Amino acid sequence: MKKRENWIDILKGFGALFILLGHVVNNTSYIKVYLYSFHIPLFFFVSGYLFNRKPNIYEHIKEKFKRFVIPYFIFSFISFEVFTLFNDNNMDKLEIIKGFFFLNGSNPWNSSLWFLIIIFFTLIIMNLLFNIDNMVGFKKKYKRAIYLIILLLVNLLLLKYNVKLYFGLEIVPHMLLISYIGYIIKEQKYLDRINYSLKLKTFIIPLFFIGIFLAIYNGRVNVSTSVYNNYFLYLLVSFINLFVYICFSKCWPNIKLLKTACSLSMFMFCTQRILFMFYYAIQIKYDIVLLNSENLLISFSVFLCTLMLYYIGYFITIRIKRFFIKEAVKWKTE
Repeated sequence: MKKRENWIDILKGFGALFILLGHVVNNTSYIKVYLYSFHIPLFFFVSGYLFNRKPNIYEHIKEKFKRFVIPYFIFSFISFEVFTLFNDNNMDKLEIIKGFFFLNGSNPWNSSLWFLIIIFFTLIIMNLLFNIDNMVGFKKKYKRAIYLIILLLVNLLLLKYNVKLYFGLEIVPHMLLISYIGYIIKEQKYLDRINYSLKLKTFIIPLFFIGIFLAIYNGRVNVSTSVYNNYFLYLLVSFINLFVYICFSKCWPNIKLLKTACSLSMFMFCTQRILFMFYYAIQIKYDIVLLNSENLLISFSVFLCTLMLYYIGYFITIRIKRFFIKEAVKWKTE
């Protein structure tokens, strides 16, 4: 169990770093095209892989609401305050309300927060699906196949008619498909059979480059706006790249840097855009391009600087917690 948790933490660490890097590099960069082809599916795959059905639907909703929706509102409020600090707020009250409550499926002052709402709905629907699943009497393998086909058809219809729903709900079936496949892979224990051997290395390296080539061939995708280009190719690219990084994670299950990135992943999701507002203010003041720069050296420097800020904050927080715990223990023993 510990070994499995280790590689999952490393995989999530990769995902957290890829999302940060994807946000700072230029929009036309091949690096961005590659990272956007799988970095969001990575997190939904892990969510599905770790999913456990909760028979009490109300308790499950309450648990996920605390974990995802409450942080959404907290960071949405903080982001709005920082946004108004650096920008003239010309939005009318209705537009602000729609943005704050994610009614149109977007948050104008912190676009990254869409992830919290979508994963909330994805996990709620997934739990409902598995509770219904227990009531259906035929064989499990047939049920799994039927659900996958239904999800795929729903996704194709949503894309064909360019459906847009409140709260960005049109994204949920796409991510539910990824999460559901993650659950099936865990259920069938396919990943337990992977041992990072020399034979696998000779297979993974070519697959890594195939994933890059196919991602660039399919072009830039964007999950938050339901842009997938060729949808079947998008799914293929996502799972090729996921498999590659699962193998890498199983090879290096104890990299502290990536484990810390995993611990910070949710906080990084919520606060990146807030940090970027400060970067944009520096850009305007000094007439330099820090974000989406055509110069890769600048982009990587901003990436490393941002990462360093997160790590410094993380280790300071850990030190403060340890200090107060130590003091509390000392107070109790006196």
